[in-house]
Amino acid sequence: MGICANYIGIANEDIIKLKSDADLAEIVYASEEGDYSVGVNIDKMWDALHFLLVGTSAIEIQEKNIVSMAIIGKDTITEGEDFVSIAVNDKNSVRQIAKKLKNIDIHLALENDFDMQKFSDNDIYPDIWDFDDEEDEIKDDLKCCYENLYEFYYKMAKENKAVFVMIT
Repeated sequence: MGICANYIGIANEDIIKLKSDADLAEIVYASEEGDYSVGVNIDKMWDALHFLLVGTSAIEIQEKNIVSMAIIGKDTITEGEDFVSIAVNDKNSVRQIAKKLKNIDIHLALENDFDMQKFSDNDIYPDIWDFDDEEDEIKDDLKCCYENLYEFYYKMAKENKAVFVMIT
């Protein structure tokens, strides 16, 4: 078990409700009903994907960075001690994120910017960077997480939805 990132599509109007009631965010996350689009889970690779694409750990918030917003959210609703975070991206941000993610060449990023020693030196979560024999598997996992995240944001942009981000 570890800290995982989940993304759920919501109606833009629900952002106000979520911001005023953090307990409601837990309900949205657990809900299988309502106007919530099936989301995507990038499991424990959220910090690694952030480091690969942004150059910093997700804990070092990059408020103006659109790719950072895609992974950790733009507007934080609540944040806990162990980087448990609930945040949202409004529908306008979702459109910007989808456009930005479309222009990223994940293969090039993995080829040029993936260095397990750098991930280790920067304490990037999860702590898997000493397993050199799993490098190809880790790269495949990062590629898959990126592609799933991009496809999700693209779909939410087309549906004019906001995105609820929960890292727990």
